[in-house]
Amino acid sequence: MSKLKLRIITLLSFFMLVALCLGVAVGNFGVRKADAATYAPTAVFAAGTGGTVKTLKTSSDGDAYTALVLENDGNVYYRRDLALKWREAKDKDDISQFNERHFTMTFEFGELRFEEFTLAFESAEENVSKEGKTTNSILFTQEEGVLKAAVKSSGNEEAGEAKTVEAGEIKLEIVEDDECKIGEFNVKINGNSIGKFTNVGGYFLEYLSSSSSKPSTPMTFTAKLTEENKDKTQKVLMKELNGQKLIVDEGGETAAEADDGYFEVTGGKITDNESPALVLNEDVYPFTLGQRFSLSYEAIDVCRDSVTVNRYYYMAKQNEEKTDIANPDLKFGSSDFKSLSTSTFFMPSAELENQKDQLVMIRFFLDDGRSFANDSEKPFVYLSWYAVEGAVETKTETEEEEKDGETVVTETKYDYVKVNRDQKGPLYVADDESTPDVNEYENAVDAYRLAVQAAAKDASAGDGAYFYLPSLRGLIQSESADYRNLRFSIYYYKESQTAGATAASATSLRYNALRFEINEAGAYRFRVLATDAAGNAMIYKLDGVDVTVSSTNIWDIEEIPEFTFEVKYTGAVIEDSGEQTNGYRDSAYTVSSFKVIALSGIQKDYNLYWLDESGLTSVPSKSDLTKNAYDYVNGEDSAIKDHLVSINKYNSDIKEGDSDWENSDNAYNWNPSSSLSFVPQKEGFYFVELIVTDPARSSEQTKGYQVIEVRNPYDYTPGQSQWLQNNIVSVVLFSVSAVLLVIIIILFVSKPSEKKVEEIDLEKLKGKKKEKKN
Repeated sequence: MSKLKLRIITLLSFFMLVALCLGVAVGNFGVRKADAATYAPTAVFAAGTGGTVKTLKTSSDGDAYTALVLENDGNVYYRRDLALKWREAKDKDDISQFNERHFTMTFEFGELRFEEFTLAFESAEENVSKEGKTTNSILFTQEEGVLKAAVKSSGNEEAGEAKTVEAGEIKLEIVEDDECKIGEFNVKINGNSIGKFTNVGGYFLEYLSSSSSKPSTPMTFTAKLTEENKDKTQKVLMKELNGQKLIVDEGGETAAEADDGYFEVTGGKITDNESPALVLNEDVYPFTLGQRFSLSYEAIDVCRDSVTVNRYYYMAKQNEEKTDIANPDLKFGSSDFKSLSTSTFFMPSAELENQKDQLVMIRFFLDDGRSFANDSEKPFVYLSWYAVEGAVETKTETEEEEKDGETVVTETKYDYVKVNRDQKGPLYVADDESTPDVNEYENAVDAYRLAVQAAAKDASAGDGAYFYLPSLRGLIQSESADYRNLRFSIYYYKESQTAGATAASATSLRYNALRFEINEAGAYRFRVLATDAAGNAMIYKLDGVDVTVSSTNIWDIEEIPEFTFEVKYTGAVIEDSGEQTNGYRDSAYTVSSFKVIALSGIQKDYNLYWLDESGLTSVPSKSDLTKNAYDYVNGEDSAIKDHLVSINKYNSDIKEGDSDWENSDNAYNWNPSSSLSFVPQKEGFYFVELIVTDPARSSEQTKGYQVIEVRNPYDYTPGQSQWLQNNIVSVVLFSVSAVLLVIIIILFVSKPSEKKVEEIDLEKLKGKKKEKKN
């Protein structure tokens, strides 16, 4: 082949290779950008049993909304972290100013078909309890078209006073205002308070999946329809959540016919219009010189379940005369702002090793995948907005410029968080020698003793039983850290311990996990010490010398208060197992272990029942059966009691193939003495019953239940994917690139002819003419 032809092919191959790379790059970019900017409604809300997430609009309204469609007892969930309180820039040109934001949600009910509509919020606790989490709810009721709402606070069996709500668009707000104590939030509908949420442990609700030891779903929507509407659905139009508009861009198809006045739209997307929230459960105090950066926070976005956090800091340069502060408006990539990680130490300036305070500016960029025209448009969050009074120092920069012959002076304020060595450990209230207040200290200790006695009244001893301490917030304080930043250690003695024995302990506990085990009846006494996250511990004088309180000397320091209580054994308790996973016919199902709190020596017996639905006019939902299992099995007025069929235990004397096999229940392989499992032979609901007999209490019996729904096996058919239409450009480009790649391979692999051009037989190329016959 001539050099010219070889060069042409080489160049062509090179350009094709470049096209291939560009195709792949553009294709990948298209996927990323589409995913980052828009989201399907089903990516924000998750449908549960009897619930679906759709896009609906009416003929009278041009907008299409994210819609929750609920059957009777149906559920829809919000399964990601949910912000309750956070801060954002008030003016991006004035970083010292910020707005405080609280949870908001705007929605509208379709035709009122429910008897009750519950909006439940699960969260961590402010004050620890046996449940380990807290649930506050808003209960909507309606009668003859009149809509009312009430709050069911944490720990309350009944909802508060119901208040009338105007029909139409509803704006829900959950606000921490001046009327609230720590852990309380005021609930408002259309600006009017309807009650308070209580025992909320922080400023965001964390989603924990079912695989967690304590699963938690921040927000659950449930509808209980009226009797005449049980074959219909309740629609809820979702319009806004924490500033994020839930209006759907009609990028898809609209149904030709309306369902009860609503047209369904498919393929539309929600456009991300709201910045993520930086949520802190604790106030920011001065950082410690010479220590690593440490901070607990959550970056939360409504549409996206993960947010990339970029942290940057600037340590103000200092000298003997003044503080030189770089302009924070420098470009985001400026070397003056450095990347901040948990490996970053806040070191003192070499020039001023003894200076009390140094200053740091820390800012966050929360990247949720949206693109911005330039760095100045990015929504930065500054840590100084979350700092307590006294932890922030404001500096003012003055800039002069001549305009129209006059000198114009512009002042810009910048807030810095202090960094110093002045870190004191936690102390009991008013027990600081510099500001002694004996009465306040004694009152606080006396109040806590009363709280301990009250908590002990509801306690019962046993393996797996705990004593839950009342909050220490009113008893222990810190000048250097937020109460939620402290870690607590409890040291305690049981009545049975002999003199000189080592105290038992529960250490490094968070503020809402204050508990220790009480596995035997009798008297207990305990003391508590606290440290902050920086490691600063309590310090007291022992024999006139300042000493750090530890497990070895906590019982030697008289100033540390001691608390006592007595706990009794009130009998075995079977913990609520909650909803169980579904099973499938002919597949072995392993029953979850029941958690039993009792003293040793108890006897456990298990029974298995199948609910025969053939004679029932209606069957309760799984959640209803789970919640009220005891009453359904044992209640005199139970509608299903006589329809429970007992499954006999496995009989080893009957072998498969014997004449008695078909008349036995051996196919269930139910043999709880060896394995807590069975093989369901029919679909429907199964009840697993545990009977605990307690010889220590005159052989009294306690019953507990698990409800398992068994379904017929089925072949999984994946739902229709929207990926192709969302990424059609990327697919086309990638396909073209693939074709080009094939051509490149052919060009390089194919071997050209060895003949030179001038040697080719032109006659053969043209075709030889036939000779004429004479």
